[in-house]
Amino acid sequence: MRKAKILLGCLLLTSVFISLVTGCSNGSNEKADTRSAGSDQLVIHTMGPGTWPYVSSETLTPYFKEVLPEGFQIEKSPIATGDISGVYLLREKQGDLTMVSDLPAEWVWDGKPYPNIDKEYQQFRKLLQVDSYGGIGFLVSRKIVEENGFETVGDLLTADVPLTIATLPAGSSSLIMTEQIMKGYGIDSLETFESAGNTVLQGGTQDIVKYIRDRQADVYAGLIVGYNFPMVEEMTTSIDMVILPFEQDKLEQISDEFGFHSFTIPENSYKGMTNDTTILGLGGYIIVREDMSDAIAYDLTKAMYENWSEIQQSDPYFSITEMHFRETVVPFHQGAEKYLKEIGELE
Repeated sequence: MRKAKILLGCLLLTSVFISLVTGCSNGSNEKADTRSAGSDQLVIHTMGPGTWPYVSSETLTPYFKEVLPEGFQIEKSPIATGDISGVYLLREKQGDLTMVSDLPAEWVWDGKPYPNIDKEYQQFRKLLQVDSYGGIGFLVSRKIVEENGFETVGDLLTADVPLTIATLPAGSSSLIMTEQIMKGYGIDSLETFESAGNTVLQGGTQDIVKYIRDRQADVYAGLIVGYNFPMVEEMTTSIDMVILPFEQDKLEQISDEFGFHSFTIPENSYKGMTNDTTILGLGGYIIVREDMSDAIAYDLTKAMYENWSEIQQSDPYFSITEMHFRETVVPFHQGAEKYLKEIGELE
């Protein structure tokens, strides 16, 4: 009996010891899981080569690698077909982080009734946001401009002259915004524009460059970044072109109605640009899934913020814009918010 009691006591002590060890081990694992959100990979989904998400993901990756946990892998996946697609890929868990223009992200957040908006989606958050990095403008053959005396976008869109315009595909945020601008000039749709004797050619970035270079199109309507934008550089080195300015009253009217900002492209940004030119501008978000761990979001935000000057020197999209911390429709991720409060950028 005495031996049985001693044996039972030993078993109980062993059981308690195992429970304590197991409990400590589980606590440690939970901490690691909280940091990595159950994954050891950061998937940055982008659009194709030359686009903002593609180029800037290349710029940011080395800074992200410095702060991610040991063993973390970064995968860049060029599967997005546009800003709107990029946001919804977060919903489908096909990516963890992407870069989008602010207006399309806000359309998705609000579930705006625009093409490709598949109902309201709000399970994403921003790490950082930037003021206008580019905008929607009209790049026109100088020959057409001089032959017809065009001085502004209004002259172009309301002229009784048949035009061929190259744009990104139907449903793209760039084309949606181009149509919004046309509405500001009394043209209610692309179909109306075409019925007046004009032609619209749609395609990807390289298609558009080819349309302009081969003189199949006189005008490019869409995103123009303020400096060193590969697509615009290719067009302006192939053909003598002009970026037409908007009239001040139209800038204000269209901005108020659709949420644009004004954005000035500095002179000499591209071949043939001899003046500063103001167009309808877009800001940008670096966004992630809402369920990204706070620790990862904190570290990614810190990496970008602390190295921003260096990032600007090597990235054409960030080179002429600044971070801002104003309240917008899309909230900051909790991890980003924690860091930005610590450094005094947020209250």
